[in-house]
Amino acid sequence: MWAGHYSPTGPRARGALRSAGPPPVRPAAGWYALPVALLLAAVTGLTAVIAATWDASEAAQADPVVVDGQGTLRPDLAAGRRYLLYVPSGAPAPASCAATVGAWSVPLALTRSDPRSATRRRGYRFVGSFRAPASGPTRLTCAGGASRLMIAPDDAVHGLLGLAALAAMALAGAGVVSLVVIFVRRSVTRRRLFYGRP
Repeated sequence: MWAGHYSPTGPRARGALRSAGPPPVRPAAGWYALPVALLLAAVTGLTAVIAATWDASEAAQADPVVVDGQGTLRPDLAAGRRYLLYVPSGAPAPASCAATVGAWSVPLALTRSDPRSATRRRGYRFVGSFRAPASGPTRLTCAGGASRLMIAPDDAVHGLLGLAALAAMALAGAGVVSLVVIFVRRSVTRRRLFYGRP
């Protein structure tokens, strides 16, 4: 009755059993690409942010300078860099300021709309920010304001670096957790297959 090609032990049945093989391990090994991609994104992203903000971060670490508003002391500024302007607490803000580098003088456009990015300085209050028009020792003169002014480099870049570091840590953490979960699940699946469990 089972003779010939229709026998369950015939060549066709044995070939089908051999071709079936053991069931695949789940999740597939390709899932390891996910944690690797997360770790690479964390490292690459943080490296790119550090590289892009390196000069600004170095400049932001400079100490603030106190001047008299009449140009007696000339702080060394860098062209294009943003600086924060402070006056003593309770003193009026300057009506206008000008920067002189060598024989070249230019009025400064003071921006007063972003005090949240200004670091608090003891005994002083933020009144505006400006971008240095040129590099070198700069004579800063202000009219209608306090007799003392504090000039500090904008350190908002440090907040950006902090956010980038937190994002990189979150991505790296997700990558490590994913790596562990995938490894454990594959190990459990291998053990079940080894003992013949579904």
